[in-house]
Amino acid sequence: MNKSRSWVVCGLFLFLAVLYLPGVWKGLPGRERADLVFSGPGEIARYQGGMLQARQRYYEKLHRAIRGEEPEEKLQERGHFQHLQSRPFQELPADVVLDAARGYLIGMRNSDEQRVLSALSRIRPREGQLDPQDPIYGGFYYYLSGLILGASGLLGLFQLSPEVGFYLLHPDQAGRMYLVLRTGSAFFSLLAFVLLFQFLRKHFGPAASTLACLWLAINPWTLSIGQIIKPHAFSIFCVALGVWYLGKIDAQPWGRRGAAPRGAVLGAIFGSAAAALYPNGVFFLLPLIYFWRKSREGATRTGGFGRAALVYLATYGGCFWICNFYLLWSWPELMGRARENRFLFSYGAWSLSMAPEFLWSYFSAGWLFLTAPLLGLGGWRALRSEGELFRLSAGYGFFVLLISLFYLRHPSACTIGLTLWVPQIALGFQESRSIKSKILRRGLPAALLLWMLLSAAGALCMLSRQTQQPPLYRAGRWINEKAPPGTSIGVPNGWFLPAYYPPFRFLDYRLVHVPLEKKNRSKDFGLWPEYLVTYSGVPLEDIPPFYNKIQDWREDSSACSQFCRFFKLPVGEIVSIYRKAHP
Repeated sequence: MNKSRSWVVCGLFLFLAVLYLPGVWKGLPGRERADLVFSGPGEIARYQGGMLQARQRYYEKLHRAIRGEEPEEKLQERGHFQHLQSRPFQELPADVVLDAARGYLIGMRNSDEQRVLSALSRIRPREGQLDPQDPIYGGFYYYLSGLILGASGLLGLFQLSPEVGFYLLHPDQAGRMYLVLRTGSAFFSLLAFVLLFQFLRKHFGPAASTLACLWLAINPWTLSIGQIIKPHAFSIFCVALGVWYLGKIDAQPWGRRGAAPRGAVLGAIFGSAAAALYPNGVFFLLPLIYFWRKSREGATRTGGFGRAALVYLATYGGCFWICNFYLLWSWPELMGRARENRFLFSYGAWSLSMAPEFLWSYFSAGWLFLTAPLLGLGGWRALRSEGELFRLSAGYGFFVLLISLFYLRHPSACTIGLTLWVPQIALGFQESRSIKSKILRRGLPAALLLWMLLSAAGALCMLSRQTQQPPLYRAGRWINEKAPPGTSIGVPNGWFLPAYYPPFRFLDYRLVHVPLEKKNRSKDFGLWPEYLVTYSGVPLEDIPPFYNKIQDWREDSSACSQFCRFFKLPVGEIVSIYRKAHP
C-alpha cells in the first residue's frame, strides 16, 4: 500500500469510527438506571429471587412457543409480551411489575441483544453444554461472542459470572459486557468498509472508491446494524471479505492447481457467514457461479470447477455443521422460531403483495432512493463489463434483493445484500463522467452527494443524542421527585420495557393498565390513573380532556426532529407526563 492510499484508508476509518463508536454506549444497563428503580443493592437483593423466578417463567413460555407447543393464533395474538399481560384499568400485579423491573437492571432497548447474552449464559463448555437453546442466530455467532467475552473478562474489562443474579446486583458489569460486544459489531463494520475500499481502489480512483464505501457506511440501516449486538455487522464483514478475496484471485491465472485452496477459503468465509446468521445462506451459490464461469473462461478452458466446488462444499458444510451441530436434535425449535417470525413480523414468508411496501419503506429511509439512478447506471455498466466479478456482483446482488423483497423482508438482511452493490456505485460514478447529457453527467453524482450530505446530517443528529441524558431517565427522575408514593400511574397497554417507559421506583406506585386504543377505554373518570406517561414510539390515541400536560422531555431539538421526520430517519424520543385535573 502506497503512502497516499494509507492516508485515505486511515482517514476513512477514523471518520467512520467517530460515527459508529459513540452509539455503542446508548441504552446500556448501569448503576444510573438501576438507582432510579431501586434504592440500592440491598433492595435489589430483597427482590432478586422473585425477579429470577419471573425470568425463568418467561423463557419457559418463550421456548414452548418456539418449539411449536403454542397454537399459532395464540402466538400471533399474545406476541412477545405474553408474560406482562393484564386487563384494562387493572392495577398490575407485583409479580408482573418485578418481571418488567428486571429488564431495567440487565435489559436493553433491543430485546434481541439481551437474548444473545441469555443464550451465551446457557453455553457451559466445562459441563459439555454447547447448545445455546435459542436458534435466533447461528452457533458461530454465539461461540465468537463467547470467545470475545471470555478474552475481555480475562483482560479485566468486567467480571465474568455464570449466575444471572450477580448481574442483577451489578448492572454496571452487565453494561460492560454489552459494550464489548457492541464494539465488536462496530469493529467488524469498519473492517468491512476498509476491505471494500481496498478492493475498489484497484479498479477506480480514490474518489469513486471512497464515495462507494461511504454509500454503504452512512446508510442509516448500516449505521444502526453496526451499533447493536446482532450478527448482521459480522455478516457484512464476511460478504466484504468474500468480495475482496474474489477480487484478489480474479487478477491471478485460473488453473486446476489453485482451485482447491480458493474453494477452501471461500467455503470458510461464506460458511462462517451462514453459520452465524442462517439467512446468509442466500450467498451460497455466489462462489460456485464464479468458479464455473472462470473455469470456462477464454479459449483454453482450464477447468478446475469440480475440484474448487467440491472443496468449497466440504468447507462450507464443515463450518456450518461444526458450529450448529445441535440443530440435529433442535430442528423443531428452529422451525418454531421461523414460525414465530412469520406470524409476528411477516419475515420468511413468500408474498408478492407485501414486496412493494417493503421496497418503499426500505429505500425511502434517509431518501436512499436518490442514489437509485446512479446504482442503476452502475449495474447496467457492470453487466456489460468484461470483468466477470463485476457482472457477478451486479447480477447476484439483484438476486439477493429479490429474495429480500419477496421472502425475507428484513431490513438488516437486505442491508447485507447491499454489500454486493458497492462496486455498482463506483462504476456508476465513473460511467456518469462519460454521459453526453450535461444534465445527467452532473445530476447523477450530485444526487449521490446530496444524499450523503443528508445522511451525514442525520448521523450528526443521532450523534448529538449520545451527549445528553436520555429523556426516559429525566422523566423517571421527575416522577421519583414529584409524584407522591402510592399514586396511580398509567402504563400503556399494561407492559413496560426500558425502550419505551421511564425508569422510576415502580414498587412505590400503583401501576395501572391504560389501553392504547380508544375503543378499549372506559369513560369512568375514577378508573383512570392520576398520571399518564406517554412515549413517542408508543403513541396513546387521544389523551382524555381531563388530563393536563405537566412536562415534555425531548431527545432532539425541534429543527433536528423536523429534519429527521422529513427525510424518514429515526426521530429522537419524546416523553410526556400528564396529570388528571380534578373538578
